Amino acid sequence: MATIIEALLAAIDHHQSGRLAEAATLYGRILEADPEQPDAAQFLGVLHAQTGRPAEGARLLRRALALRPDSAGAQSNLAGALQTMGNAAGAEAGYARALRLDPLLADA
Repeated sequence: MATIIEALLAAIDHHQSGRLAEAATLYGRILEADPEQPDAAQFLGVLHAQTGRPAEGARLLRRALALRPDSAGAQSNLAGALQTMGNAAGAEAGYARALRLDPLLADA
């Protein structure tokens, strides 16, 4: 049986390789095993935003931020999901928060 970290690394590999269904399944299993796993919540949120479900993505990204409030990456990803949803003000505020957390974050 894989550890959560091993499963997370496998899910990220699937995600980066475009095997999105496999990635989503693994991220979901990780969250079933550990509902407070912030990386799985963040990356599943990104995956949902990338696949036309930005509202679901934003919900998971907010969950990731509740678990790890200092994550500039999660904040930037949430801003991107909000931007996709047409929430320009929310996206701008989110990108600003991400840059306050990490001034060198290129995505923000």
